[in-house]
Amino acid sequence: MISFFKVQKITMRKLEIAAGVNTLATLAGLLMTILDIIFAANPYTCLIPSGCNYLSYTYSVGRSFYIGEIVLGVAFIATS
Repeated sequence: MISFFKVQKITMRKLEIAAGVNTLATLAGLLMTILDIIFAANPYTCLIPSGCNYLSYTYSVGRSFYIGEIVLGVAFIATS
């Protein structure tokens, strides 16, 4: 039988890199979830220090969208 898969040696360095990438992904998911919670609580929140007057025409209440994003963010954090 011919094997089509190459057996690779997993070194400690590869595990450290994978752990680092996993940590960054977890932090990004946590930040996304926190922002979704903030926007679900108040969709008119402005995170730009100079103001969000130029975005006034784009405001819409999308609470169900943010709740969906929160659920996905929690699932992402739980699996990473």
